[in-house]
Amino acid sequence: MRPEESRWHLRPATGRTTRGLQPPERTPGAPAPEPGGDHFQGQRQAGRDVPHWVIAMSADRASGRRYLPPGALADAREVERAWIAGWVARLPDSLPVPGATGTSAGRLAAWQAWVDDLCHHAGTPLPRAHVVWQPAMGVHRGQYLFQTDTPLIQLRPNAAGTPSEWLATVAHETYHHAQHALLTALYQGRPAWPAPFDLLAAYFRDARNVYRGEGPACPPATHRQQELELGAWRFGRLVGARAVGPG
Repeated sequence: MRPEESRWHLRPATGRTTRGLQPPERTPGAPAPEPGGDHFQGQRQAGRDVPHWVIAMSADRASGRRYLPPGALADAREVERAWIAGWVARLPDSLPVPGATGTSAGRLAAWQAWVDDLCHHAGTPLPRAHVVWQPAMGVHRGQYLFQTDTPLIQLRPNAAGTPSEWLATVAHETYHHAQHALLTALYQGRPAWPAPFDLLAAYFRDARNVYRGEGPACPPATHRQQELELGAWRFGRLVGARAVGPG
């Protein structure tokens, strides 16, 4: 199926700004949110009214709700593969990697510019993801933290890794940012995504609702097979293969 042939018409969540809404009962068998892995639950809403779209997103996440009919999933996976292939094709054949030397601020600025440029080639406008150092991160090289105001790509400054591995990691986390940009706009009811991004937004929304963080109940091999992770790992591998060493 070509991207322009997407036939799944989607309806965004609606509602009003509300305080104190309780999430619905969890769907039987739906996984509970767990710590670890990529963090998709981060919010900073203390002391403020919670926007309706955040309530809708949290309620769907708590219930494990999936909206897409089964027939749409195969289409969505094909569209995602085509999106990844097109995104990578728009990148240069050789990608210099921000160097491991220099000041901490200089290295961080280089990674921020790299992520900004990567997002520029996504094929659809994306909000900015802020790249920050996170020395306290335990074993991971990078992690995406979804927040309603300032999404973060967190990197561990002294983590080991080849240039290709570093590039793959940052591309992986940038892909998570793109996923959340699409599904967040769907919840917010902002102008409808044109095909194929309408289907991708719904696919990522449903995938987020059943996503499980890496942990004892979700070991790495299982974690990587989740719908939100499959595309991120594929994108990271393809981008990492174009690394040419420190820039």
